[in-house]
Amino acid sequence: MNAILINSRQIPFYTDLKLVFESINNIQSEYNWLLTGLELNWIPDDLLEYVKQNLAFEENGYGNTKLWMTGEQLTRLVHRYEIQFIWGILMGFEKSEAVDVGALAMQFYSNAYEGWWQLESTMQHPKANIEIICWDSTLTLFLSKDQAVVESFKAYFKDAKDLDEYNFEASNRVKKRRE
Repeated sequence: MNAILINSRQIPFYTDLKLVFESINNIQSEYNWLLTGLELNWIPDDLLEYVKQNLAFEENGYGNTKLWMTGEQLTRLVHRYEIQFIWGILMGFEKSEAVDVGALAMQFYSNAYEGWWQLESTMQHPKANIEIICWDSTLTLFLSKDQAVVESFKAYFKDAKDLDEYNFEASNRVKKRRE
């Protein structure tokens, strides 16, 4: 089971990671994070400085940004600034997991991966434990291998829906339109 947060009044803007992290009891610090396809309302100087210092940034065209950071770094960033993640994919990996950011062959755009929109939705990266998908400032997808984390997200955001149920209902609406 995964979750979708859409049409919610519980969140001042999509995607407010401070609230998302609060909803999962701030376990994001226990992971390293791969951030891809980012579009933010603004980019703080210290994020740009981090990118320059760590050479963890690769640009292969707009939206193909790949950035690797610790959960602590990500937490500091979102708590220091009121950043709106308009588009983006954030994938949480075990701290012991090594990811060759430059060698990744993935869809970096939030709207390019179909696995989120199928019954039995799937995460894009098989080694990720958590995926947070920021979708054009209109919704947040939350996927995790740990169902307790998804339940925590859904308990915090009462408006959150089961993603598989949402996808099932959406496929039925499409079928009815075709008939």
